[in-house]
Amino acid sequence: MNMLRSSLLAMALTFGMMGLSGSVDAGAAVWSPVVEKIVKALNEGDALYRAGEADKGAKTIQEVYFSVMEAEKLEDALKKNMGPEHAEEVEDSFGDIRKAMKENAKPEEISAMVKTLSDTLLEDGKKLDAAGVAK
Repeated sequence: MNMLRSSLLAMALTFGMMGLSGSVDAGAAVWSPVVEKIVKALNEGDALYRAGEADKGAKTIQEVYFSVMEAEKLEDALKKNMGPEHAEEVEDSFGDIRKAMKENAKPEEISAMVKTLSDTLLEDGKKLDAAGVAK
């Protein structure tokens, strides 16, 4: 019985320490720089759209989703820490912006959508950093 208890204790300590490796110091800027890259690209896409380059604007929005949002695991962090519904809403926002661009929405509408998504992501990045969520 003592052997079983010792083994269980050793396993609990091992798994507990493994869990600690997935965090960073609370407040460390891990996600905010990732979000800033995304916001910069969203603004570039908006500017391209305003300049009459709807296809390039939509492509910029799509590229930043795959090359930053997914590649740098922000989507996964949102799912795990803010819930799958929130992550899906964020993902859908990228698609909504692209769709609106392709449908020739008013530039003010695109800018408003970009601002809403940017504000959401900036807030999410701050929350993830404050919680010490690692990449």
